Amino acid sequence: MSFVRVLSTSDLEVGTAKMVSVDGNRILVVKDRDGAVWATSALCTHARVYLVLPELTDDGLIECPAHGAMYCPRDGSVRQGPALTPLTTYKTAISNDDVLVDLAVPVEAKG
Repeated sequence: MSFVRVLSTSDLEVGTAKMVSVDGNRILVVKDRDGAVWATSALCTHARVYLVLPELTDDGLIECPAHGAMYCPRDGSVRQGPALTPLTTYKTAISNDDVLVDLAVPVEAKG
């Protein structure tokens, strides 16, 4: 697989996240406070629930709605437990107004 379009940049506000489905995979697309766009798996590695909170925390993290685990959208690292395993992250690109994600080779998660 190569890069696929998942949404428009205008569909994603700064400091928010949106879950999208690509080939049966649920992906969380995040636009951080600096305007950079990141993509991670959308499933909490601890509670196995979807990370569906639309806004990032004040610290710019993804928060699990079940038990409050926190992840960095840039590299998927766990910043607060109870999760121990980082999120899988994917390469992103912007082309015109399109957010593109490459699911072929996940980026190595940081511990």
